[in-house]
Amino acid sequence: AGQRDAFGDKAGTPGQVRRAAPPASALPDASTTRAGGDQLVSKNVRQIVGFVLYPIQSIVLGGLVGGFIFGLYWVLTSVLLRMHADQAFAALRIKDYKNFLRLKFDRDSLTIYPIGVDKVPRKRFWRAPDPAAPKPSHNPSLVASGHIDVRLIEKPIVIPAHAEQIG
Repeated sequence: AGQRDAFGDKAGTPGQVRRAAPPASALPDASTTRAGGDQLVSKNVRQIVGFVLYPIQSIVLGGLVGGFIFGLYWVLTSVLLRMHADQAFAALRIKDYKNFLRLKFDRDSLTIYPIGVDKVPRKRFWRAPDPAAPKPSHNPSLVASGHIDVRLIEKPIVIPAHAEQIG
C-alpha cells in the first residue's frame, strides 16, 4: 500500500486537508511508554517513600540532635558560666531533693514557706487511708505510712496585702 504520514493519511495526496496536530499531552512520552513505565513507577515509589520517611527522619534526627544541642547548652552554661544549674539537674530526674512552696493566705498578708524534701518516700511508703479513721477534708487517695522529713529552705517570706503597708 502507499506510504503514510504520522497521521495515518496517504503521503503526498494532492488537495488533501491536513488535520491539526494533537496536543502535546496526547502524544506518548518516555514516562508512559513501556520502556519509560518503570521510570514512572520508580518515581512514584520514591515520592511515597520520601513522604513517609521524611517526617520520621526529621523527628528522630531532630529530636536527637536538638536534644544533644540543648543538653550541651545546659552543661556549658552550668559549668562555665554558673547558670541554669537547676534546669540541668532537673533533666536528670533524680527522685530525691524536691522543693515546693507552701502558701498561707491571711486577711492582711501572704506568707510563703519554701519547703524542701531531701528524701522523697518511695511507693512502699504510701498506703490507702484507713476506712475506720476520720477522713481529712482534702480526701486523699493515699496517705503516708510514716513521717516525711521536711525542712525550710529559707526564712518564710511575708507579703503585705496592701501596698501602703510596705515600708
